[in-house]
Amino acid sequence: MRRVLAPFLLAFLAACGSLRGTADPASDAPEGQRLHVAAFKDAASYSQALQVWRTPEEVNAWIGAKFHYDLSRAMVLSENQRSRSGRLPIYPAQEFFVAPSGICVDLSRFAVETLRQIDPDLQANYLMIEFSPVTLVKYIMVRKTNALDAGAGDCAGREASR
Repeated sequence: MRRVLAPFLLAFLAACGSLRGTADPASDAPEGQRLHVAAFKDAASYSQALQVWRTPEEVNAWIGAKFHYDLSRAMVLSENQRSRSGRLPIYPAQEFFVAPSGICVDLSRFAVETLRQIDPDLQANYLMIEFSPVTLVKYIMVRKTNALDAGAGDCAGREASR
């Protein structure tokens, strides 16, 4: 179970937070550019990726190389802007694969749905850790770290359905 959770938790921390000691407390975006991108198995389509990827590490490597945090989307989904902009959908896995940009919930949905496809025995589920809100300019951001948990009971799908 740790083998499944550890790579994705590292990917989420790298994408949605900072592994460095000094993080900007007013942002949930990654700090700077990644210094090293691991080798990864690329695919021309999501359906091809589901055939190529066999392990969580392979999915994680693709995420590490391709994911881009979308600060403007984070602002639209901020606590005080969400009511103005209406509900924005969390990107489906196929759509995210084509344009791997978004926020942590988009990345989480992609990772969980992909893992469920390539290896259902992993029992990939959602786990959300919510932190105190932070105000960035005039936007109230709820800082969340989304991670994966294998066999976490009935929490599967809650975040993707919001």
